[in-house]
Amino acid sequence: MKKSLIAFLLAFTFTTAFAQVSSGLPVKIYAIKAVIYDGGYTTNTIGQELNSFSVPDNANSVKLSIQVPVKDYKKYRLENQLRLFVQNTTTEEILLNSYWSPLYKDTVLKTETYFPPGNYKITLVDNNTATTVFASRTIKVDGQQKPGSINIGGYSYDPSKFKLWVCQSVDETNWKPAGVVSRIKTGGCITFFFDSQEKIRNPGTMRWKLYKIEADGKETFINQRDQQSRFEEWRRMYYEECDEFRAPGKYRVYLAVKNESEAYYGVRDKDYFAKADIIVE
Repeated sequence: MKKSLIAFLLAFTFTTAFAQVSSGLPVKIYAIKAVIYDGGYTTNTIGQELNSFSVPDNANSVKLSIQVPVKDYKKYRLENQLRLFVQNTTTEEILLNSYWSPLYKDTVLKTETYFPPGNYKITLVDNNTATTVFASRTIKVDGQQKPGSINIGGYSYDPSKFKLWVCQSVDETNWKPAGVVSRIKTGGCITFFFDSQEKIRNPGTMRWKLYKIEADGKETFINQRDQQSRFEEWRRMYYEECDEFRAPGKYRVYLAVKNESEAYYGVRDKDYFAKADIIVE
């Protein structure tokens, strides 16, 4: 499904003019002046409309608000959903998927995401018939992505600042791993503790994926756990696993973002935050 989605998006003609498409609904982009977190809820303060875009010198990305004003809504009232994609036209990465239920009045469709430097295409389509395009726009975001960084959830990070510990527990007072280990007994429990030196811009649901490493090095999928943070930005996340170490061998866990476009249960993306191994005896 992911490959077919990318193929579909690449089928649209890319223009180097980076201008608003004249036909269809307009796609407007606004600055976000502030992000306010209060009791688990995030509020974005919207600023002025922008037609040029750049990442600040002290950041890896810029957060922007995407808005599509809809008039004469009955033309766009679908049986299923409207779907908006943001795709990096160079790397083919899908930066954002947003959905709206059937419309009942004229409205403004709103969503937001972080844009690292690059060229992007924004497309609003019929979720049932992907070739039906209601709005499209290409933009260029100026700036320099730092060497060696990875792009996850629309934000670029330095992976050398990430650490995934394998430990017996986590000291939540000092936020340190307690009892770091590399081996456990069959049927035992272990804690995987992710710690980052830089804050993670909340990309949504995180996913821990556990694999068994076979003698030939092949990864055999075991199970996965989803976890969320209620903060706009966070640095640490952990979970304890007690059920899956039923046989001796080498196991590996990855921490990545839950990808809505995953085609099959157990498939992982090439980009992830961190990984760690444990030997079960």
